[in-house]
Amino acid sequence: RGLGFDGKWAIHPAQIPALLDAFTPTAEELAEARATLDALAEAAATGAGAVAVGDRMLDEALALFARRVIVRAGERP
Repeated sequence: RGLGFDGKWAIHPAQIPALLDAFTPTAEELAEARATLDALAEAAATGAGAVAVGDRMLDEALALFARRVIVRAGERP
């Protein structure tokens, strides 16, 4: 994942658990994705398209990424 991959082909079914472990978002990544969407929803309610949270600027591009993380975790954004 660190190189940008979001999946891999498996030749044998025994490889599937390792691939799921490698490509399923961690609980921390999932929580960060949810926090990103929550912060952007609050910003949108005030008419802002982007918001600064801590030392990060959040915008629609990060919202798209956050939604993908949530979907990859098997949940609905």
